Amino acid sequence: MTDRSRRWAIGACVGAPLIAAAALSGRARTALVGARGFTDSAAAPGGFPKTLRGPSGDERTLAGPPRRIVSTYLGADEILAALVAHERVVGVSDFVDDPATSNCAAVYPPGVRRLHADPETIISLAPDLVCVAGYTTTDALRLIIGAGLPVVRWSRFDAFADVLAEIRLLGAAVGDRGNGDERRRDERDGHGSGLRRA
Repeated sequence: MTDRSRRWAIGACVGAPLIAAAALSGRARTALVGARGFTDSAAAPGGFPKTLRGPSGDERTLAGPPRRIVSTYLGADEILAALVAHERVVGVSDFVDDPATSNCAAVYPPGVRRLHADPETIISLAPDLVCVAGYTTTDALRLIIGAGLPVVRWSRFDAFADVLAEIRLLGAAVGDRGNGDERRRDERDGHGSGLRRA
């Protein structure tokens, strides 16, 4: 084998895997929902069907109000307790029953699964909507989105206006028919707690 042949052979051995990896990287990235950052979700108020823009920028059509909702953080647990029938919620955060931190302690029956943002557990519940916070780990969120589940993500908790915007978003996503508007008015005007306390 000549020196030139050896260089070609070495180049092919080194280059072929690099070319294959570059070609497949687009597919792998798509499967993992990409390396880009996540944003907060958006859903228009009003009737169904409606479009839900997920945290990766994907748009999904919600044909009707979700019937199997999973919440992975306490803020969504509390808002959902006020907006939807508990039968529509199949999973809530582990913090929901702590009376020291939760405004909805003992509201959800024991049959509603208590969980963390564990993708395997969430997927096993077959939800038609998953509520996550901005602090949900990127890997967990990618797996949940990659499983094809509609996801509502909220990351802003710094001001009262942020909480009101979160209530509007969740109300739109779950098909709230006015409770969210009344609750927001009560909160703004200083009437009532806005959320039930058990």
